[in-house]
Amino acid sequence: MQKSTTAASAGCVGEGDERYRSLFAPGSLIDIGVNLHHRQFNSDRRAVVERAAAAGVWPLVLTGTSLADSRQAQRLAAEHDIFFTAGVHPHE
Repeated sequence: MQKSTTAASAGCVGEGDERYRSLFAPGSLIDIGVNLHHRQFNSDRRAVVERAAAAGVWPLVLTGTSLADSRQAQRLAAEHDIFFTAGVHPHE
């Protein structure tokens, strides 16, 4: 049986983080389909994340749509303290 991993033990945002509590605040905004791994953000990816946070949009969730894309999303999520999903489109 595989050991489960909690967000905190995986190095993700945990309950001690103020942003975690803000997820449940009325009017909070979550971007579930941010495409930060697109090359158009290569020059200002960090600034995009910072502007989103300043505007109260958090968390950001990168969406992986292939194995390679999911690996890139995972790497970027770790670099920018955001979340990611891993998956493939059913037509692939």
